[in-house]
Amino acid sequence: MRLKESEAFTYSHSEHFRIDPKSGDLHSDLVYHAYPNGGLYIFVSPILHLTISAGNNGQRNLGGHAHNDKLSFDLLLCGENVVVDPGTYLYTPLPDQRNRFRATAAHNTLVVSEMEQNRWLPGFRGLFGLFAESKCELFEVLREDGVVVGLSFELRYRDVCQKRVFRIYSHSIGVEDYSNVPFESHFNRGVLFSPGYGKCLRNSIEES
Repeated sequence: MRLKESEAFTYSHSEHFRIDPKSGDLHSDLVYHAYPNGGLYIFVSPILHLTISAGNNGQRNLGGHAHNDKLSFDLLLCGENVVVDPGTYLYTPLPDQRNRFRATAAHNTLVVSEMEQNRWLPGFRGLFGLFAESKCELFEVLREDGVVVGLSFELRYRDVCQKRVFRIYSHSIGVEDYSNVPFESHFNRGVLFSPGYGKCLRNSIEES
């Protein structure tokens, strides 16, 4: 999924999630697991757990239980939650909250104002389905001394083209974002978080 000559990644942002060098080296005993059919890519070491979501909507692209979480990730460093997935919260009792928790803006990804990676039908009919509008692909595997230390992904939906690169350094995780349209790199540090169905942290579902 390469950009056309008329397209360009005009906008960019980078973020680093750092650890104290005394905590260890993120490369030590680093293991990489790829599950391309499910769209999950995982890095694990004694002080790191990084899970990246980069798949399709599932259920033959009907997306009944899918969220708009393409290029999103969870990050645990030195036993501490650094960036977290918002969870599901509820299904039908509160439709607005169901949609809020599965929206692009709730996830740790590149957010384009007023746009969803995959749209859904209005009302109750749309609560368990997404239009298959996004395509997310692993673009490049980054290696150092034969060890996988990074991944590059590309995402396209409608007129939006985006790229996210994860790089694991000795004492930090780098996240580089690129887009052909203005965007915000959103990182949920627990403000919006449901640890289980019907459960929600206090102040996480207040109206914005």
